Amino acid sequence: MSRTVLSTKRQKDTINLNLGRILVFCEGMTEKQYLVFDCDDPPNVQKVILQMLGSESKFELLVSNYLFEVWLLMHFENVETKMTKRAIYNRLTHHLTRAYKKASQGIIREIIQNGNVEAAISNAEELEAKYKIEEKDITSNIGEMNPYTNMHILIEQLMAEIS
Repeated sequence: MSRTVLSTKRQKDTINLNLGRILVFCEGMTEKQYLVFDCDDPPNVQKVILQMLGSESKFELLVSNYLFEVWLLMHFENVETKMTKRAIYNRLTHHLTRAYKKASQGIIREIIQNGNVEAAISNAEELEAKYKIEEKDITSNIGEMNPYTNMHILIEQLMAEIS
C-alpha cells in the first residue's frame, strides 16, 4: 500500500497554521479540515472556538470537554456527568487490561478492539441531543457543556470513507 505524502506547500502551510494542534484532512474532492482540541487547554476556549468558526479556514471544529478521553470512555459507557481528569482515567483503566496512560503505545488500539465505536457514536449523539434540548451549543456555552464531544463527526466520516 502506498503512503500518502503531502505536497511541499501543503506541508509548510499546515505546519505554520496549525503548530501544536491536531489537524486531520484528506486530499481531493472530499477534502475537509478538522481542528481537534480539548477544553482543558487553552484557558480561553470559548474565544478560540469563536475565532476558529469565524476564520476563513473553514475548519470542522471537533471539541471534547473536558478531555479527549471523554470520547474514548464513551466506547465503554455512557458519560453524562462532569468528571475530573483522574476520574476519567480511572474509568478507562477499569475497562482496559492495564492502567490508562495518555499516548501509551497500543492504548488506542486496545480501546478500539475492546470498546464499541458504534456505542461511542450513539453516546456522543445522545449527549449532543441533550444539549440541543437545553439550547446549548459550542459557540456560546462550551463551559456549561461538560462532558461533551463531537468526535463522532470525524469518526463517522472516516467509517463512511473506508466502508
